[in-house]
Amino acid sequence: MKKAGVHKRGIARVCTVGQWVRVGVLGLGMALLSPLSQAADDEKKEKDKSSSLGGLLNSLKDLKVPDSVSKLPEQLKELKDAYLKTAQTVEDLQQEVDALRKEVKSLREEQAQKKDTVVTTGESLQVQEVTAEQLVAAFEEDSASAKQNFKGRYMKVEGAIQGFETRVKEIVIFLRAESSDSRVKCSFKRDNNFHVEVVSNQGRLVSRNDRTTLLTIGQPLTIVGTCTGRDIDVTLVNCHAEGLDAKRKFESE
Repeated sequence: MKKAGVHKRGIARVCTVGQWVRVGVLGLGMALLSPLSQAADDEKKEKDKSSSLGGLLNSLKDLKVPDSVSKLPEQLKELKDAYLKTAQTVEDLQQEVDALRKEVKSLREEQAQKKDTVVTTGESLQVQEVTAEQLVAAFEEDSASAKQNFKGRYMKVEGAIQGFETRVKEIVIFLRAESSDSRVKCSFKRDNNFHVEVVSNQGRLVSRNDRTTLLTIGQPLTIVGTCTGRDIDVTLVNCHAEGLDAKRKFESE
């Protein structure tokens, strides 16, 4: 019995010693493994960090810029070019306007000069009387002299009617010059004082009041107007015909 008790106590001591040895070994293992584990954790963090940075760069690389943003420099250039072109156009228009103003000013001064010349003579306005034949011949013989003598003058021209022409705001009556292909072109304003209509296929000028014939081709006529010179034909403007009643008649009359 005594030997058995001793044997049990020995076993208990051995077990206790073994346990302490295991504890010590485990402790030592933990102590050795702790720096390795820390190193592994640090390495993992570095990898994660590197992986995150690489992913960010890849994401930035794959990031697509919207077309509206990518085309912005091109659109800005187009706007600049359009602005410069518009500015040039405005400048050109301004120059044209200035030129027209100078031309209008020059014409007004010319008209004023002619008016002053008439006033200073102290004479009443005289109407030059010529035939269509004489007027055309004067321009054909010496255009410069005829222009000086007749252009801008208030004239009375007699001749035979060669034709009529209807325009938007005027009626034209042509007087024949027998010795030339040129004519005297007389322009009448279409208004209540010249309420007429041309019947081209019949060579007649009729009243719009009652359709009666007022003038026919070949008929002699005296026309009063202002001479503006000669192009193909000698031209008179602001005309009226002597002895011709072409006024519009209203119902109340």
